[in-house]
Amino acid sequence: MRAFIVRPFGQKEGIDFDRIDQLLIGPALRAIGANGSTTEELVHQGNIREDMFALLLRYDLVIADVSIHNANVFYELGVRHALRDRHTFLIRCKKDEVPFDLRTDRYLEYDAADPQAALPRLIEGLRQTVAGDRADSPVFKLVAGVQAQDWTRFLDVPREFTEEVVRAAKQRRNGDLDLLAGEVTGLEWEFEGLRQIGRELYSLQFNASAKAVWERVAAIKEDDAEAWGLLAGIYERLGDPTNSDRALERVLGLPALEPDKRAELFALRGRNHKRHWIEDWQGIEGLNERRKAALVSSCLTSACQDYEGAFKGNLNNGAAGLNALALLVVRTELASVAELAGEWANLFDTDQEAKDQLRELQDRRKDLEVVVRCSLEAAKERVAQGERDIDAEIGLAELHCLAGQAPARVARAYCQALTDEPTFDFESVRQELGIFDRLGLLGASPAAALAQLVEIEHKLEGTTIRSGRPPYARVLLFTGHMIDEPGRSRPRFPADAEQTVREWMRGAVEKEVKAANGPVLAIAGGACGGDILFHEVCAEFKPVVYARLYLSMPPEVHVPDLVAAGGGSWVDRFYRLCPGDAKQSVRILGESKEMPRWLRDRPHYGPWQRSNAWMLCNALLHGVAKVKLIALWDGEPDGGQDGTADMVELARTRGIEVIRLDTSRLRAV
Repeated sequence: MRAFIVRPFGQKEGIDFDRIDQLLIGPALRAIGANGSTTEELVHQGNIREDMFALLLRYDLVIADVSIHNANVFYELGVRHALRDRHTFLIRCKKDEVPFDLRTDRYLEYDAADPQAALPRLIEGLRQTVAGDRADSPVFKLVAGVQAQDWTRFLDVPREFTEEVVRAAKQRRNGDLDLLAGEVTGLEWEFEGLRQIGRELYSLQFNASAKAVWERVAAIKEDDAEAWGLLAGIYERLGDPTNSDRALERVLGLPALEPDKRAELFALRGRNHKRHWIEDWQGIEGLNERRKAALVSSCLTSACQDYEGAFKGNLNNGAAGLNALALLVVRTELASVAELAGEWANLFDTDQEAKDQLRELQDRRKDLEVVVRCSLEAAKERVAQGERDIDAEIGLAELHCLAGQAPARVARAYCQALTDEPTFDFESVRQELGIFDRLGLLGASPAAALAQLVEIEHKLEGTTIRSGRPPYARVLLFTGHMIDEPGRSRPRFPADAEQTVREWMRGAVEKEVKAANGPVLAIAGGACGGDILFHEVCAEFKPVVYARLYLSMPPEVHVPDLVAAGGGSWVDRFYRLCPGDAKQSVRILGESKEMPRWLRDRPHYGPWQRSNAWMLCNALLHGVAKVKLIALWDGEPDGGQDGTADMVELARTRGIEVIRLDTSRLRAV
């Protein structure tokens, strides 16, 4: 949370306002987890008025000290009250009389001689302010129809950052997007930067990372419809229907949702209800009992209604229409089973009402089938020449099944849709057909289609493209000193100790490989010394260990600075790690040794720190429990000069075990 402090500076009229900030305002902000800044900090940054207006608009909280008649304070407070309707907090000491226009507002009063005495009350007041939805601006309370500005519209994201996000997404680099999400923390445009990253993560279905990013967005702006809508989908993908339902209710309760977006959310809520419905009956043994549970479940009705609502809201959403039709088929088919007639009748007040409702559902089923077919055929026709809409084709095949066509015809429809589609998610089709098969509906058609899936998959065996990464049992992240330059005053890794270090590394890697009992991913940079030596040792453990080379810049820039300086054969050894046929195992962070312009003002963060954070983010994709850091390190701080100590600290803060190869022992060799 970001806070802007509007106050006088220095000593004015006997009050030391800097002391008030130090003893009262600053501690209160830290207590609620907020970062605060003032106009004084903007003096050295260019156009103070432009920056000040931006902060008064964008910041989550404004604290204004109106103890004395200070024109700047009242001017800035007026700007805030005109732009934002809430989250402005006034404080004052007992000094000047409050101006007439502010006399009705609430204040926290403090004693200028003992400001700390008011600290507990200020902390509680700020917490209530940021948690509340009540307008505190007199402009918005007294002038009807005034609309607060949406501060997110005024965030200016640097073009270079956007380009980095797009590049990482195009290359499907989950870890790189995680790095960028961490780097925008605390920046003025953090909110919009996170949204750019979150959209890409959602689209690529990197669900764990997308969840973390969109939860940060929702924490910054609690009424953000996009955040809650996407979180609803992410939770559903992660198998968390409870939180998905919670997010859906949150977003559907927001005003002014676009019709297409509302329809999309209804479809997602329908999917959650459908999941709950399947859970109600799938584990029951005995066909009749299973059918009974499926028919009487309230989730079946809710899922039908939501899917139908989604389709009515957007007739181009053929998938929603198809789901509505499929569930309507289930309801009408089960209600027509003689053994379940009593169960169906018990859902209504009278037998006649039950019969009328069944007849109405059967008529709606016929009408919906026609509309859904038109929607899917239109989608199929819209694709570019020479391309296919596989979802529409699968949907049309399912229509054959829902219409009760002959098993052979249904199987042929699925065969035509799925043949030569090795990347399609066959499991989703199997689950849909499995509903009818498990409930004994639509005769032999579902079983025939399922058998056809098995046959198609058998033909594609060995050619199916698998998504995701190998299931690594262990991830070894490496950091370590470069080889010492000749004459170094305090040796860390002398050239004549290379064989000793190699043996240390081999022992450490071998131990971890044995303990992992499965594939191991090794990640390291490419500097002369520890990095290259680590890659060479890992090569001895192929194919169990797969080593990936991470470079902060392209080889032509990297080699002169970080490899050639070691002299000897280091350059040749580096290029043996990444010959032309192994480029896919090399990852490159940036195009030059310079930090991106949008990051250059970040304190205590340079190329070494960024490279370390980048490698760590990519290692953590596999789960923190799998990651270990092997550190060739003398234990001394490096002042940010080569990043070894920084990487060790990063790993320890994330709970990663550090295996230290202590190079201080080399001085005694």
